[in-house]
Amino acid sequence: MDYESAVANFLTVNGSTFISTQYSIANEWSCPDFVAIRPKHKECFVIEVSAAWNLGVLAQKVQERNSRWFKKLKERFLSFDICEPVWTFDVLVFIRKERISWFTSKLHNSNEVYLWSLEGTLTPWYWPDEVRDPEFSFKQRGYNLNPDRK
Repeated sequence: MDYESAVANFLTVNGSTFISTQYSIANEWSCPDFVAIRPKHKECFVIEVSAAWNLGVLAQKVQERNSRWFKKLKERFLSFDICEPVWTFDVLVFIRKERISWFTSKLHNSNEVYLWSLEGTLTPWYWPDEVRDPEFSFKQRGYNLNPDRK
C-alpha cells in the first residue's frame, strides 16, 4: 500500500494546501516525506509518514525538528519569498494509531507536533466533511479519523 499517496490526498483535498514530496532541506541534508504550505493560513508543515512499528529514529528526527528542519526551511523560504517571518512551522506525523501513545511519550516537547492516525487517512469515505474545507486545521491534535466511527 502506498501510504504516502493516501496522506498526500488527505492533505490536499481541501484545495488550500500545496505539497512537495521529498523536499530537500539544505542540500539533501534532510528530506522529509512532504513539506506543505498553506499560504492563506501562513503555515508550513514538515510531514512524516510511517507504518513501521519501530519509530525510534522518526521520534529522534521530530525531537530535532528545529535544527533538522525548521531553521533551514525558514531561511530558504524567506530567501525565496515563499513565506513571511510570521508564518508558523509545525510537524505532522502520520503513524499507526496503536503507536501514537508510545510516540507521544518519546517527545520531550510536543509543541509544534501533531499526530494523526495513518489508518484514518487511507479511506476517504471515512474522512470528516470538514477535511475538504479550505479552512480545515491540521492542528486539531487527536482529531477522530477512526475508521470505526459511525
